[in-house]
Amino acid sequence: MWPKSNFLKFWIFILIGIKAPLTPKKLYREFNKTLLLVSKNPEMGIETELDSVRGIIVRDFILFYELRAEEIIVHTVWDTRQNPDDLKIK
Repeated sequence: MWPKSNFLKFWIFILIGIKAPLTPKKLYREFNKTLLLVSKNPEMGIETELDSVRGIIVRDFILFYELRAEEIIVHTVWDTRQNPDDLKIK
């Protein structure tokens, strides 16, 4: 299971703000459910151009993650309503 991160909670709050129909708490739960599925089936995400980084769609977001030994590293949570040219996966 992936470690809960205050960093991820912070970015979920910033990304969806007040104007989105989902609350940050609900979206955080959806990300957790998705990561639980990924932990059971690590290759379910779409391969990216970067080695070992995959992406999985969660509502209007793509969660980019990497598998390492016994952990899932979340690199970026990308709001798909943005310009794709601005996407940077760290």
